[in-house]
Amino acid sequence: MIISPRMRRETKGLRHVVNMAGAGCSAWAVALCGVTMATPAYAADASHRISVRAGPLDAAIVELAEELRVSILIEPRLAANRRSAGLQGVMSTEEALTRLLRDSGLTFYRNSNGGYIVVKADASQVSEVRPAPSPVQPQAAMEESDSGGVEEIIVTALRRETTLQDTAIAVAAVSGERLDALGVNSTSALQLQIPGLVISTNTAGQSQIYIRGVGNTITGVVSSNSVATYLDGVYIANGQAALQTFNDIARVEVLKGPQSTLYGRNATGGAVVLVSKEPSDRPEYSVSGLVGNYEAYRVQASLNGPLRGDEIMGRLSFFAQGHKGYAENVTLGTHPGGDRQWGVKGALKLVPSDSLDVTVRGDFRRIRGGDYIKHLNPNSYVYLTSAIPNQYIDDPWKYRSEIRASFKGYDTGGSAQLRWRSDIGKVTSVTSYRRFSLGPQFSDFDSIVGFFAGTTRAEMFGETVDAKQFWHETIFQSPEDRNFQIMAGASYFSGRSWQEVRRISTGNTVGSARRSADNRAGAAFIDARYDFSPRFSAVGGVRYTREHLEYAQLVRITTAGVGPGRAENARTWSALSPRFGLEWRPSEGRLLYFNVTSGFKSGGFNETNPLNAFEPEKVWAFEGGVKTTWLDGKVQANASAFTYAYRDLQVSRIAPITQARVVANAGRSRISGADIDLVVRPVRAVSLGASLSLLKSEFGDLVLCDNVAGPCSLPPNDSGFVNIKGRQLNNAPNRALSLFTDLSFTPPGLPGQMLLHLDGNYRSRVYFTPFARKEFQSDPGNWLLNAELKYEWADRQFVALFVRNVTDEVRVDYASASGVLRTPSTSATAIGTSLFAARLQPPRTFGLRAGYTF
Repeated sequence: MIISPRMRRETKGLRHVVNMAGAGCSAWAVALCGVTMATPAYAADASHRISVRAGPLDAAIVELAEELRVSILIEPRLAANRRSAGLQGVMSTEEALTRLLRDSGLTFYRNSNGGYIVVKADASQVSEVRPAPSPVQPQAAMEESDSGGVEEIIVTALRRETTLQDTAIAVAAVSGERLDALGVNSTSALQLQIPGLVISTNTAGQSQIYIRGVGNTITGVVSSNSVATYLDGVYIANGQAALQTFNDIARVEVLKGPQSTLYGRNATGGAVVLVSKEPSDRPEYSVSGLVGNYEAYRVQASLNGPLRGDEIMGRLSFFAQGHKGYAENVTLGTHPGGDRQWGVKGALKLVPSDSLDVTVRGDFRRIRGGDYIKHLNPNSYVYLTSAIPNQYIDDPWKYRSEIRASFKGYDTGGSAQLRWRSDIGKVTSVTSYRRFSLGPQFSDFDSIVGFFAGTTRAEMFGETVDAKQFWHETIFQSPEDRNFQIMAGASYFSGRSWQEVRRISTGNTVGSARRSADNRAGAAFIDARYDFSPRFSAVGGVRYTREHLEYAQLVRITTAGVGPGRAENARTWSALSPRFGLEWRPSEGRLLYFNVTSGFKSGGFNETNPLNAFEPEKVWAFEGGVKTTWLDGKVQANASAFTYAYRDLQVSRIAPITQARVVANAGRSRISGADIDLVVRPVRAVSLGASLSLLKSEFGDLVLCDNVAGPCSLPPNDSGFVNIKGRQLNNAPNRALSLFTDLSFTPPGLPGQMLLHLDGNYRSRVYFTPFARKEFQSDPGNWLLNAELKYEWADRQFVALFVRNVTDEVRVDYASASGVLRTPSTSATAIGTSLFAARLQPPRTFGLRAGYTF
């Protein structure tokens, strides 16, 4: 091996590091403790059983060197700020080192003494390289290896970097590469891969995210989701902005169960954490594209690399996507439900020293499209009250309307993240400003023609929504190599939202109003961990939250039954959200845990009446689980069981007598269930997986007005009052199952490899009202199947054919399921049956995608 002058300087410094390490193995000195640079005890091509924990890269290399009794040299500055996913299984020394360095921008060389030197992946450093460990050959050797093993993913679910298997909560994580392969390019599409996750949008376009049956049905700029969404450490408050389109995402983490201690308010159901790719000093350029039916297209490109060595690094990405609407408006010949978006994201990372780095991010996304709501009940009063007969079309993707559905908007923001490390711990600080704007929006919710042909109307004419927010959070973490670890943090949120309401409603009445909400919230938390031994630990923490909310409505023209005038209200709430947990690791690859967590969801005001305030809802969750790894990492089997106790559940309901929609805190409810996950990768060419979610949910003792069952007025016309005790919660399927198979093989006579991916998602019946009525108020459940055949060659070039929703199933994601139309004077049913206006999952789509990374 011939080493360039630059490498001679680097190895000189490395030998000095070895001497320091031998004296005490400093945390920043990466080398073999107590072993000289003699010929290694194990042959480089021999296989060994290896177990290296996830964590800082320097610590992982020390552990590997000690386990194999070889010399591995690296400069401290190269290891700084880099993490390793750890190792489990049987492999050679060089394969193990290659895995540790994957995606780090580093490679290694073997010296004349049989040890290894880790350097930057820069071919100019080396004049001649011995056959085995070139920057490409170790990776090639890995691909040819048949050792199998499930890939580990590093997550930050507990605000610390851990592997997925070593994280003591129920969390699902999907890497960015996996998301691309599955065709998942938005938050909404995640539900097809993660059982127990249900995501939809209501008729106003506001997200409704449910995890394990916990979510939110309350609408308006003053409402909050029960599942928190975070983008690169920034909390996204607006319900419409929470539905992100993915651009240059490194991974997505879905945390199941209340997370209020670590993630704050509005995380009673859990959290969806989106993590973008970070700039690095490894030059990389990639481009990919997709074309398909319904005139679908998607183009994405990214550029990454050093601007000044490893001190200033940048990353830039772009995407554009769209498709024609899946539905057809037979009146106008248009295709509502279409999508046109483009966006750009940039990041600049500054590393002035080994102890400090700053990452500045910015993103912008332009949105255009058209809404589509399908009425699935041909006998709905919407159709039967129209003066124009026979308007219903018995096709889920066709309807009649004289309104061209459309909307436009944008989502943008910027953030600055600072990370500072010292001997006493690490400080991470994130400051962000974001803005979301949507409108004007034009939609037809009644799906009938003849502008004033019916007595029931529901149109949106030029509505707008605008939201601004400021977010700051600072977290201190003590060193992770101590028995007692502590984490403490504080956050501040300030947000303001506006909504201009312009609608035509029942009775052909025109409504116009302006609504505004001001929200300020501050919180502080402390979370601690104590390791009684290497195998047994206890955790605990508490968060204090104080929130102030103001809401006002100015009605210009009667809207939703509210006459002209101005009304406003303000409330302040506070809460303590503790958590406790125990962790036991009886052996390598085995984790048992038990957690008691709490959740706090903000109170608020009725969208149409600021004087109707409701209090926060709270939940306690009890969960036990086990995570296991078997057969040298070839099998991962996890399971958890849980029960939730809800108090002051926020319920949207019809008020008696007035029939107005109000929000109230209503009693208690319970949710119990289990999650089971299994991934098997016996050889590198075969991967199999299954995830099962079992759920039993029931409302507590609560009387609501069910307009379908009867009138809700004074006796004797009070037969519509129904006690919903024991009935299933909204959007809480009893069973959900996801399956996948990945197979790879070498095609005869061609370089590269073929990959076949198959997956399926099953969901049992879902109810959209508390009355658990099957007809016109639920989705019966079905299977959605997807397939892709992909050809890869020359490292990271590919072309693929895909089909999604292979059997062209119709699945309802959201439904506005109301009662019947009654005559006010007699309370008798006037005409027809209940309304069932639904949003649908996309029909069968297919196409081709291709990409190139260099």
